[in-house]
Amino acid sequence: MEKKNKIVLSVIVFFIALLCIFYISNKKTKFDKNKWDKVSHRFEMSDDLIQILEKKRLNKEKF
Repeated sequence: MEKKNKIVLSVIVFFIALLCIFYISNKKTKFDKNKWDKVSHRFEMSDDLIQILEKKRLNKEKF
């Protein structure tokens, strides 16, 4: 019975770790040109910056 408890605990810890990784990887921050100088924030803001640039490109193509 003790071995079964260790396996269950290991599976629970594994899923908690996956949830933590998923949460951290999906952390997004709105683009802020003042914070862009700090390298630690660039990855978090990159998705927002790409979306902004894509919208500008699409608007230019309309005209």
